[in-house]
Amino acid sequence: MARKKGIDEIDIKIIKRLLRNSRTSFAEIAEECNMSTLTIKNRYNRLKKTGIIKGSTVIATEEGIHGVEGILDSGIMVNNQRVDQFIKHVESLFQNKNHWCLPIKLNQRYNVSVTVLAKSIREMQEIKDALMQHPDVISTEITIWTAIRNIPQNLDLKPF
Repeated sequence: MARKKGIDEIDIKIIKRLLRNSRTSFAEIAEECNMSTLTIKNRYNRLKKTGIIKGSTVIATEEGIHGVEGILDSGIMVNNQRVDQFIKHVESLFQNKNHWCLPIKLNQRYNVSVTVLAKSIREMQEIKDALMQHPDVISTEITIWTAIRNIPQNLDLKPF
């Protein structure tokens, strides 16, 4: 079986540039890499042929569609005698804000579930802190879902 040809620093620049904007022209990438447009096109075709690049696509995000960057989902154990008051407290936190928030009373591992659509990572952190710092909270399990993925500066690509 033939060994796949690896990638080098130029390939990494091409991949990262296309991850930032898959519609970047080969001419623009060629200028940034000090190479010809044909060379960049040939490298792109090789990366695609070897399966390193699968293609390009438009990705619709929750942020763009609904104005949110992520979802904070939490399971919270609250003092049993104070569950209803805690839910009212959570509702009041979001009363004057443009958020979708759903606090629910449970009879499971956690006795309250709170799901919030948030506009930014910072806002999710603030919401998480506000929930965890409430005096009736005994324990929490927080899950944060974001649309952030394939951020070029976060990829640890190395030649091979």
